[in-house]
Amino acid sequence: MSQFDGERQEQPIIQGYQQGQRSWPNTRLTQLNLSGKVLEEINLQASILVEVNLDGCNLTNANLSTAVLQKCSLNNALLKQANLFGAELKEANLSRANLGTTDLRNTNLEGADLTGASLYRADLRGACLKGVKLHNTVLVKAVYDDTTIFDEDFFILDTRMVYDPSGN
Repeated sequence: MSQFDGERQEQPIIQGYQQGQRSWPNTRLTQLNLSGKVLEEINLQASILVEVNLDGCNLTNANLSTAVLQKCSLNNALLKQANLFGAELKEANLSRANLGTTDLRNTNLEGADLTGASLYRADLRGACLKGVKLHNTVLVKAVYDDTTIFDEDFFILDTRMVYDPSGN
């Protein structure tokens, strides 16, 4: 597993990205500040990110499937069409993030802050949303099913959410 730690270690990622490298699967990133960076189509599949600042970062079409993000901030991040299948985003800050058409199937979002986020057409089947802050969150056409875990007192207020028991 590759490893990038500390304040100066974001440079190899940024320089590699600018030179066309897009793939860092199974990488450990610790205490990096990547806020505001454009990292479209980056592949961090099965990576571990600890205390990484991704505020305002453009992660459109990124692959973060099965990644673990611990104490990471993605405030106002752009994650449109990203693959977060099976990712661990427990207690992540995703406030005002754009997760439109994002694959969040089987993702653990327990305790995450999604205040003001957009989950327009996001796939939430099998996702864990226990304790998630959803104040002013856009859930229009977000897809869920019987495997989606909500708090017991969660009530689907936005009837534009799509229930899909068939998994299609």
